[in-house]
Amino acid sequence: MSKPLPVSRYDKGCTRGGVSNGQIIDRTKTGDIHEIPCADAFKPFMEHLPQLGQYFFTCHESKSEGKRYTEKLLRKYWKQACEAAGEDIDVYRGTKTSRASQMLNEDGVSIYDLQIAGDWASLSSVTCYARANIAKKRAVLNNVVPMRHPGGTSEGGKQ
Repeated sequence: MSKPLPVSRYDKGCTRGGVSNGQIIDRTKTGDIHEIPCADAFKPFMEHLPQLGQYFFTCHESKSEGKRYTEKLLRKYWKQACEAAGEDIDVYRGTKTSRASQMLNEDGVSIYDLQIAGDWASLSSVTCYARANIAKKRAVLNNVVPMRHPGGTSEGGKQ
């Protein structure tokens, strides 16, 4: 299983790559190149970054080629941050699942646009990560289900 790690390569505003079974990959299981463009709002910050090497995110503690983050280092830092915040959240659930759900619930991103943004091959993959909360479900129902009052009138009082 491919695990998304902050070890992406930077190329013309896109991040790509990941680690699967300890190996650096730049293609999905199907052989497709996995590219996520840099958001326009982030580009001005990139001008203030030092010269980028092979990896966009690096770690001075890393002993790997290019000082890339490893899963071990990511888990170490994640655990430290969770302990400091008094939380106990699995790193995978706290990154991919939480962000996908946040985009769906708080940012109002449709599940179809989320599929595009996350570069998921199928909509069923998106539903594994993006969980609609009760407020989102209520908002959807309120927008698509016309309610009839017991007296036979709609919510606005019209028949």
